[in-house]
Amino acid sequence: MERSNCHTGFRVAPGGRFRQNPAGSGVARVGEPAAGLHTGMSPAFFATCPDFSFLHGACSIAYQCECGGRIMSAEANVAAIVTCYNLERYIASGIESILAQSASASIREIIVVDDGSKDLSRERIQECVGRDPRIQTVFKENGGASSARNAGLARATAPYIAFLDGDDLWHEEKLECHLEAAAAFPRAGLYVGDFVEVNEATNSSRVHWVHDFSQDDPDTLRTLFVFGGPILPSTSLIRRSAFETCGGFNENQKYSNDAEMWLRLAREITFQRVPGIVATKRDIPNSISSNFEARVQARRDLTQRVLGWRPDLAAFAHRRNMKTEIEAGLACLEIDDHRAARRYFRKALRLAPGEPVAWFYVLVSLIPGDPRRRFEFVKGLTARLRQKRKQRRVTG
Repeated sequence: MERSNCHTGFRVAPGGRFRQNPAGSGVARVGEPAAGLHTGMSPAFFATCPDFSFLHGACSIAYQCECGGRIMSAEANVAAIVTCYNLERYIASGIESILAQSASASIREIIVVDDGSKDLSRERIQECVGRDPRIQTVFKENGGASSARNAGLARATAPYIAFLDGDDLWHEEKLECHLEAAAAFPRAGLYVGDFVEVNEATNSSRVHWVHDFSQDDPDTLRTLFVFGGPILPSTSLIRRSAFETCGGFNENQKYSNDAEMWLRLAREITFQRVPGIVATKRDIPNSISSNFEARVQARRDLTQRVLGWRPDLAAFAHRRNMKTEIEAGLACLEIDDHRAARRYFRKALRLAPGEPVAWFYVLVSLIPGDPRRRFEFVKGLTARLRQKRKQRRVTG
């Protein structure tokens, strides 16, 4: 049985022998017991599991069987922090996506923080607790997303932090890819991958490709300010030492609290992009429209705050503000508010009249009919072209 590995050029045989793939094809062959770990087999399945080692590019993670049949890591160095508020339909599958990680043995603790849910989220979480002894629970009064993440950080002991919003899903090799990157790019403090966004109401999805952050970037804050991410908590792996330097999430920042955290981190550490889709973000019905204008204003205010830190970035503020208004317009289209979408697109054009992309969104939005398909086609085409350029850079 075999599974795809992220970027390594090695094959691993059941006996623990390593040989390089032809042309670096990135396929790892492992024994049935290891594959069972990834697919959620019962613990009894591992009773006959042999000892073996698994090489991931620059880093090696050793697994061995214990008497209970569980495969454990020689170094469990990740704290997975899951946050939840009124997610009774989603939280169990989110936790399951952590337990199903190919690098599950690298997880020291799974800290699930319920932020005062009023539905059955607490019961769903309690049902998961018995599935793995690493699961810890924190049930607290509602204080917002920043408060919930900080509560998880306060419990964490592992040197790496990996967040999961309770309605998102990690893909099977998310941690494996990020730990590989942490070993290959040790000067970075935050590792981030691409993600797919799924809209349940429209049954549609689109891929978000993260900017090519590099540990060697001399000015990560400038790069993040100009190009954005997008960075989600669920697509990142962060050294705990970074939070010790910069502090936790700002609990006074009600909206865009994760974006504010990334910008503060970018003042102190470098980021590294990890190629490949590592998570699924689910757009839950009604979540987009909730306090919509306040969310947009929070992004505008955050831009002004960064300019207070770095006045030299003022030359790039018009483009960042334009992108804020365009993203707001696209979000309005998701809830069928075409009039509001056109208003945001026109504002984007006023902010950056020299940017062709601003003209594009205004003009397409004026064509009669639903503009979403036209936008999705162009965005999909743009994403494919961008990905091809990245692939040419890698292979060239």
